[in-house]
Amino acid sequence: MNIHQLNVFVSVYRHRSFTKASEDLGLSQPTVSEQIKNLEDQLNCKLFDRLGRTIQPTPEAEILYPKALQIIEELSELKSFISESRNMVSGTIHIGAS
Repeated sequence: MNIHQLNVFVSVYRHRSFTKASEDLGLSQPTVSEQIKNLEDQLNCKLFDRLGRTIQPTPEAEILYPKALQIIEELSELKSFISESRNMVSGTIHIGAS
């Protein structure tokens, strides 16, 4: 499981559509489907019931969704924190006076 798969999952969950998620993410629809399939294989569960052109999240997807949001948010915060810490000036300043 990786952050890219979680982002794809969240978009599919929100849009309830592989096509709309692919447009939102700037990915091809087959790529979105493949990412969801890989995630399902890794979790050993089905995340969406495909009903023709519509999809419905499974109970497992309902459990995963808030956790995926949390992971995505925490990773974003971590990246921001690391970026900010790199830009901080640190060190020792010696001041002399006479």
